[in-house]
Amino acid sequence: SRFKFCMANTNHYVDFHQWDQTHKFGLFYNRPLWHRIGLASYMQQHYRDQTLINFRSNPHDPDSRELFEISELFTYHPESVYNFINNIDFFPCTVEEVDGYTKHASTEMHTDQLMQFYPTFLIDIVAETFTSGRTFFLTEKTTRPMLLKKPMITMAGQDQLLYLRQMGFKTFNDFWSEEYDGYEGANRYIRILKLIDDLARLSTEQLQAMYSEMQDILTHNYELLSTKKFNTTITRVI
Repeated sequence: SRFKFCMANTNHYVDFHQWDQTHKFGLFYNRPLWHRIGLASYMQQHYRDQTLINFRSNPHDPDSRELFEISELFTYHPESVYNFINNIDFFPCTVEEVDGYTKHASTEMHTDQLMQFYPTFLIDIVAETFTSGRTFFLTEKTTRPMLLKKPMITMAGQDQLLYLRQMGFKTFNDFWSEEYDGYEGANRYIRILKLIDDLARLSTEQLQAMYSEMQDILTHNYELLSTKKFNTTITRVI
C-alpha cells in the first residue's frame, strides 16, 4: 500500500518531542543516491557544526562504492561532487548503535532505530527514494519527523508537499519558502540548498521562536498519524 508507512503506534514517542538546540539540521541516509550524497556532503562542507549526519554507505568499500551515484550527481550539480571528494574521509558516518539499516521494517522499527537523536536537532532534511516526476510514495523518511514532531525539508518528486496537504497534513510554508515543491530533480535540489543556506543564517533564538510557533502544525500532523484519519484519495497534478 502507498500509505503503509503512515501506520504506526505513536504512544511511545512523546518523550522525544523536544529540541535541545545542539544542532539545527539532521539527516539520516542509507542508499547513496545522488541527492543524498550531495546533501550530506553539502552539510558536511558548509554546516558541519550545525548538522547531525548519519550516512551509512561506505565509499571506501569496493562493493558499496559501486552503488554511489556520483555520475548522476555530477550531471545535476558538479559542485556537490567537489564537496563529496573534499569530505570523503568523513563517510561513512553513523551516530546510531544499530548495525546497519533494517530492511523491510515497519515504520515503528525505522523510527525507533533513530528516535533518540531527534531531540538534538530541529529540521529534518528528508531525502526520499524517488526525485523524478510526480511520483508519490511515502516512506518512513517522511512520516518519522511527523511522529517525532519535527519540521522537514523534503527532497522528493515534484508536488510531494502538495500531495501531503491533500492527505490532510500541514507543511511549513508559513515559516519558509516551499516553492521548491514545484520542481523535481536538479531544480528542486538547488532550491533546497538555497533554503538550507537561508535557515542556517538564523540564530538559535530565531529558530527556537519558529519552533514554538509551529507547534500547532507539528501536533496536527502527529495526531493525524495517531488517529489514521488522513485522506487516502490523491488527485494527481497533470
